[in-house]
Amino acid sequence: MTFILICSSVTMVQSISAIQRGDRRKMRLWLGGTILGGCLFLLGQVREYTDLLGEKHMGMSHHLFDATFFILTSFHGLHVFCGVVYLTSVLAKSGRYSATNYTQLEIVGLYWHFVDLVWIILFTLVYLI
Repeated sequence: MTFILICSSVTMVQSISAIQRGDRRKMRLWLGGTILGGCLFLLGQVREYTDLLGEKHMGMSHHLFDATFFILTSFHGLHVFCGVVYLTSVLAKSGRYSATNYTQLEIVGLYWHFVDLVWIILFTLVYLI
């Protein structure tokens, strides 16, 4: 999931680069890849939750770590979901953007990179430490 999210930041950069060159078609393609990466991340998170809650009997009432894990990762997942909705709305209005007018695309890109950075920090704290 982490790899997918990091790759979706790369596709976001490619989307902005494409519109800076005036290539709307590639901007849409890369932005669609970013949306796909966000959706795949969320599906992976749902699968992970299903496994943890079902087979391993992990839950918020068992241990402090379990509660912390679910609260932090769910809150991040909510932000990824909001980012996917935001990216989709920007994609729907993609005909408005040009090489000289792409501020909204840059703003959603900054949000997406922030969500990615937060995940890297969460991943380190929750999964590695």
